[in-house]
Amino acid sequence: MRGVSRSILLIILFLPVWVTAQVSEESEIAAVEFIKDTVELSPDALYFNVIKIKNLTTEAQKIRIQVSLPEGWRPMTEVPDMLEIPAGKTKPVPLRITIPKTTPAGKPYSIATAILTDSNSPIDEASTLVIMNANRSWSLETGESTVYFKPESVIAPLSISIENKGNITEKFQLKWTSSDEIKIPSGAKKPPSEITVAAQSDTSLNLEVNCNRYYLVTPFNNGRIEVNASTDIEQQNQSIKFVRLPGEYDNFDNAKVFPLNTAGLQTRMYNQLDIPITTVFLRGKIPVKTEQFVVYRIYTRDIFNIQDFWSDNDLELYYSTRSFEGGLGSSSSYLGRNMFIRNSLYGELEQKLGEYNIIHAFANKGLLDKSYGYALGHELNINNFNFMNSAAFSSNAIVNAETRTLKNNTSFTFLKGNSISYEGEYYLTETDSQEDVNSENYEHRLNYRGEIGEAVTMNASNEFRLIETDITTQISNSVRGAAGVRVGRKGTTLSGIYVYNQRLSGKTGSETPDIFLLRHQATAQLGLPAIKRTRLTTGLVYNTLLQDTYGNNTWYSEEYNAFLKATLYSTRLQYRAKVEAGFRDAVLSGNTLKRKFHKLATANITHKLGLNSEISVNLNYSDGVLTGTNYTRSLEERFMASAGYRQALYKDLLALNVNAGYDHSNLRRDAMTMSAALEGTLQDNLDLKLKTTFRSTNDSPLSFTSIEASVVKGFDIGRKKANYYDIEIICFKDLNGNGKKEAREPGAQNIQVSLKLMQEDESFAKAGQSVRFKNTSLLTGSSGSVTCEYMPAGNYELQLLPLSDMQGFFNFSGASQNINITENKKHYVPYIEAARISGMVEIQKSNFTNTGVMDIANIRVTATDDQGNSFTVLTDKMVYFTLYVPKNRDYTISINNIMGNKFELEKNDIPVSMKDKDKAAVNFIFKEKKRRINFSRG
Repeated sequence: MRGVSRSILLIILFLPVWVTAQVSEESEIAAVEFIKDTVELSPDALYFNVIKIKNLTTEAQKIRIQVSLPEGWRPMTEVPDMLEIPAGKTKPVPLRITIPKTTPAGKPYSIATAILTDSNSPIDEASTLVIMNANRSWSLETGESTVYFKPESVIAPLSISIENKGNITEKFQLKWTSSDEIKIPSGAKKPPSEITVAAQSDTSLNLEVNCNRYYLVTPFNNGRIEVNASTDIEQQNQSIKFVRLPGEYDNFDNAKVFPLNTAGLQTRMYNQLDIPITTVFLRGKIPVKTEQFVVYRIYTRDIFNIQDFWSDNDLELYYSTRSFEGGLGSSSSYLGRNMFIRNSLYGELEQKLGEYNIIHAFANKGLLDKSYGYALGHELNINNFNFMNSAAFSSNAIVNAETRTLKNNTSFTFLKGNSISYEGEYYLTETDSQEDVNSENYEHRLNYRGEIGEAVTMNASNEFRLIETDITTQISNSVRGAAGVRVGRKGTTLSGIYVYNQRLSGKTGSETPDIFLLRHQATAQLGLPAIKRTRLTTGLVYNTLLQDTYGNNTWYSEEYNAFLKATLYSTRLQYRAKVEAGFRDAVLSGNTLKRKFHKLATANITHKLGLNSEISVNLNYSDGVLTGTNYTRSLEERFMASAGYRQALYKDLLALNVNAGYDHSNLRRDAMTMSAALEGTLQDNLDLKLKTTFRSTNDSPLSFTSIEASVVKGFDIGRKKANYYDIEIICFKDLNGNGKKEAREPGAQNIQVSLKLMQEDESFAKAGQSVRFKNTSLLTGSSGSVTCEYMPAGNYELQLLPLSDMQGFFNFSGASQNINITENKKHYVPYIEAARISGMVEIQKSNFTNTGVMDIANIRVTATDDQGNSFTVLTDKMVYFTLYVPKNRDYTISINNIMGNKFELEKNDIPVSMKDKDKAAVNFIFKEKKRRINFSRG
C-alpha cells in the first residue's frame, strides 16, 4: 500500500474496543457507508439498515466486513465475513438488529462497520447513530384486593408493587390515605413517600397495617387504604379493602337477643323456644334437612323440694316444608301438694303467602276442663318495612276468666343506619265471679336508632304501661336517650345517657296515688383505647330517686358515682372489669340525713383452653346499694361468685356445661346453686338435652332440685334413605405436594365452604320425587373439615373462599369445583405452597424477511407436572409470562407455536424441577426460516 497513512479511531458505545486502520489516500480499494445516517426507534423495536460496499478498483476485490454493536444488541441477520465484489460494482449488506427493551433512552447509540482486505489490512469505516425514544409505561398493582384481619389479630399484611415497563428510570411519589378503621404505621415502619424504579424492573413493598383500637372488638367489612402513585406526567390509584371478621367474643357486652314468636303467642313449639346454649362450640358439623320434614319432641321437667313436687311434660309433632309449618302438641302439669292437674292439646301453623306475607294460627283445648284458646296473626315484610298484627282469645274454666289480646309490631329502616320500631299490646281480662276482678292492660314501646355519618350514633326510646283493675291502677312511664361520638381515628369515644322513670300506683278512681316514684339518671362517659386489644371506659353518674308513699314515709336520695371499666379481647383470654364508687345522700321522713359511701366491683374472665373448651369466672361485690320494695328501702351489701366450664364432646357433637354459684347478702339467706347440662345434635337428626339444677339455702322450703330432659327426632318423609348421603370436605395444607392428606399436615382453617345443588340424581325423577335443597355454607375449624349430612344424591358445585391469609398456600384445584355425591364420601382439598416459573418469548427474524410488525402477546404457556396436572398462563404484551405452580414437583414447560410454518421453535417441552427451589426461568426462541434476496443485473 502507498501514500500517507492515517489512524482512525472507532469509538463504540458499550464495547470497549479500539479499532485502528491504515488507509491509503492515493489508491483506495473500496468505500463503505450506511444508507441511513440516523434512526429513531422505540424500545423493543427491530432496527434495519443497509451497508453499501463499493469496489473502487478495476479488479475484483475480496472484502472482509466487521460490525460493532452496543452491548446486548444482537444481529438477527448473518453478516458475511467475506464478500467478493466485481470491479466498479456495489454490493448491499442488509443489517437487522434486535434491541433489548431494557435499553435506556436519553442518549445516542452508535453502530460501526469496517472493511478490510483479505489480509486484514483496514480499508474504510462508517458509522450510524441510533436514538432511543423514551417509552414511559408503568403499573401499580396490589397483592390482594381484599385483606382480612384475623379475629385475634390487630395486624394485617399489605403488599403493593410498581412495575416500570418503560426504558427510563422513573421516580414515583406515593400518597397513602386510610379509612377510620385502618391505621397506617408511623416511625420506622412508615411506608415510603418516594421510590425510584429502574427501567424494565419492578419494586415490591410489603407492609403491615394496624387496626385502629376502637375496632379491636368491632367487626367491619369496608375498611380502605388508598394508594396513589404519580410521576411528573401520570398518576395511578389502587384501593385495598380490609375486613375484620367477627370473633366469638366481639361486643360481648351485648347479650344475644332472640326473636319473639311472630304471632305474639306463648307456645312451646320446639323450633321457636328451644335455643341451644353452646352452639358456639359445635362448628363444622351441621345436618342438612330436606324440604319436607317431620319432628317429634319429648320434653319433661321435674322440680321437687322437701315439701312439694312439680312435673311439666310436653309432647310435640310438627311438619314443615318450604312455605308451611304446622304441628300438634300436648302439655300436662302436675303439682303434688296442691293436687293441681292441667292437661291440654294445642296446635300451631305458619303459612307463607307469596313473597311478602305470612299467616300464623294457634289453638289449644283443655282435656280435663272446658278451657280453650285461639289466636291469629299476620306478618308483612317488604324490603326495610316489617308489620305484624295478632289477635288472641282464651277462656280459663278453672277461674271463669276470659282474656282478649291485641298486639302490633312495626319496624322500618330509612336512610342509612336509621330505624324506628314500635311494639303495642292491649289485653282485657274479664271474670264472671264477684270474688275476682277484671283487668285491662295497655303497653307500648317506641324506639329510634340513628347514625350521622360514621362517627355519631343516637338512640331514644319510650315505654309506657297502664294496668287497671276494679281495685287498683298502676301507671309507669320511662324515657331513655343516648348519644355517642367517636373522636379522631384512634378510637376515642364520648357518650351520654339520660334516663327518666315515673311510676304511679293507687286505688282506681282516686285522684291521689298511694305510691309515687320518680327517678332521674344521667351518665357521661369517655372511652379510650389502651394497650393492644384493651379498651378503657371511665365516666360519671348522677342519679336521683324520689319515693312518696303518702302517709307512710318519703324517701329522697341523691347519688354521685364515678366508674372505670376495662375490656380485653385476645385469642384465648377475655376479661371485663368494672369498679364504681360514690356517695349517696338520703333524706328520710323527719329530715333524717344519711350519707353513705357505696362501692361496686365486678369482674368477668373467660379463658379458652382449646378450640372447643373454656372456663369462665364471674365476681360481683357491692356495698351501699339501694334496694327494696315500694314501701321499704334498705342498703344492701352483697357478694356473688360463679364459675363455669364448657366442653365439646363426642366429635364435637355434644356440648357439656357445668356451672356453680354462690350468693351472699346481708338482707337474705345465702344461696348456692349448681347445674350441669348436656346437649347436642347426633346423627340422623337426633337432638338431645339433659339438664339438672340444684339450689340450696338455709331455708329448706326454698331449696329445690330440678331435672330437665328433651329428645327431638327428625324424620324426612317421602324420601328413600338410599338416595341421601353424608360428605366430609377436608381442606388441608399439602406440605409435600402429593395431594394426599397425611397425619403431619395441618388443616386449613377459616375456609368458607359452600355447596349448591346443580342437578339432582335421576333416581328422584324415576320415583316421582322432587328435591329442593337449600344452599349451605360452613366454615372450617382447626381440623380444616366440615361435614354435611343427609345430602340428596346429585351433582353439586363446591365453592371455596379463604377468609384469612393462607401464607403462600394456594388451592390449585380451583375455587369452584364439581362434586358428584352418590355415596358417603370424603372430599380432600389440598392447599399447596406455590413456586414461580417466569420467562419470555423471543422472535429472531432472517436477513431478508418480509414479515412486518407482529403481535405476539397472549401466547399460551403450559406447565405439566409429573402427575399429569397442567397449569396455563398467557404472555403479556411485552411477551413475558409468570406461572404459579405447586412446589416439590417436576414440570415440562411448553408453548403453543402460533407463528406458522415461517418460524421454527428452537426448543419446546423444557423440563424444570421445582423440588428444591422456589423460582425458575424459561425462555422460548422462535427463529424465522432463512430467505434469499435476488439482485437483478442492471
